Amino acid sequence: MNKTILDESGSDEIKTIFDESDSGGIKTKLERLNFVPDKEEIETIDLIIQEVESSNTTETYPGIENYINKDRLDTLKENFTRELITLIREEEFEYGLDTRADILVRKIMEQNALATKEWLSTLFIESFNNTRILLGVLIIISRFDYFIVCPEGQLMATTALSHKDPEIQECGVRAFENWGNRHSLRILKNLKVPTKWLQEYINAVIDDLEKELHGITSKKN
Repeated sequence: MNKTILDESGSDEIKTIFDESDSGGIKTKLERLNFVPDKEEIETIDLIIQEVESSNTTETYPGIENYINKDRLDTLKENFTRELITLIREEEFEYGLDTRADILVRKIMEQNALATKEWLSTLFIESFNNTRILLGVLIIISRFDYFIVCPEGQLMATTALSHKDPEIQECGVRAFENWGNRHSLRILKNLKVPTKWLQEYINAVIDDLEKELHGITSKKN
């Protein structure tokens, strides 16, 4: 039975991703998300192993893990970067409300969190001159659990504080506010920014988190 979560987008490609029928299209998508190696990839990996073993050194090739990780990242870039950027540009992000971009990233994250985090981090750096994309990525990662996006999510949020756009800076702080745990609090307490309003905002978030976390601790005791 087909699921039409993203029918309203008007994009056939997006529908295919979330169509859970037995169609060939979704099978191919999920296989690529799960990074199931095809015959050519298996032969390539076997060849690399043979070369490494025959040379008895890691200098020629540091290991197949690098190859596999790069292949996973390339797969995400090829299949989903343009689509995610399009969704971010089309969506109106509101805190507390899911968007089609959130749904897409969550679906990919469920398949391979490590590769997805690296992909998002790469997109974040490559789009550092694009405020819209940065805001979208920051809001999306802030909706995940702290540890699911750790450490790339926290690095992106911290990096956002150095961006020239005040909205990006605020969004970086808000990510830590959304994660709202003692780890976020520790990071915020060790931040020192030159902009007065931003530091005041950070201080206010610190105060709120301390009250909230202290209240939770008190109730447990």
